[in-house]
Amino acid sequence: MFHHPRMKKIPLSRVFVNDDVRDAALRALNSGSYILGKECEAFEAELANYIGTKHAVLCSSWTAGGFLLHHAMSSPLRRETGLHRHR
Repeated sequence: MFHHPRMKKIPLSRVFVNDDVRDAALRALNSGSYILGKECEAFEAELANYIGTKHAVLCSSWTAGGFLLHHAMSSPLRRETGLHRHR
């Protein structure tokens, strides 16, 4: 791959990892239930509290989250979710 000497690589993302994050990740992995497990539930609750909502939902990717949001926004039950205010 050609790399020009003056070109800089731009990172796609920067990951924040400290001891608390590392410990939580290891607890999730070691539990064998890192999808829909206790650590996920705890993180969703902390996130919801931090952003001031009743609930938060983790998704595997932005694509999955966008798909869920699209279906929630087009659902006749959206008034129950509070999503109608953001349309």
